Amino acid sequence: MAFQGSNQPSAATTQLAQNPPKPGDAARLNLHIIRTGEVMPIGGDGEYVVGRVSRGQSVLPDVDLQPFHAYEAGVSRLHVRIRVDDKGMSITDLGSANGTTVNNERLLPNEERALEDKDVVRLGRFSFQVLVADV
Repeated sequence: MAFQGSNQPSAATTQLAQNPPKPGDAARLNLHIIRTGEVMPIGGDGEYVVGRVSRGQSVLPDVDLQPFHAYEAGVSRLHVRIRVDDKGMSITDLGSANGTTVNNERLLPNEERALEDKDVVRLGRFSFQVLVADV
């Protein structure tokens, strides 16, 4: 049975959409959603949990992919953590049900891997490309 939750964007996604970075103040990390062509500005240094929001969920991801039909694509509620700092970027699978690949290389649960500009990440069957801006 398919999840019949809302297809409305989460507050975090809405906040990103309503307040995109201004020119000269662009996000350092952006996710290019391959299926739709949309680009989600994520932010600068910090840690971002990427997943999907589901009814009754007590711990929410920082980046909600549910508006992009993430449930149907096999994205876990808390799928990966992306870390951005002065040393670069990395991604860690958080024990997701359907796995994570970076450039077709499967990550083991809790394995951290460096991310580079233009890397293609797949969460289950959901794909995005990492876009790194020079900020």
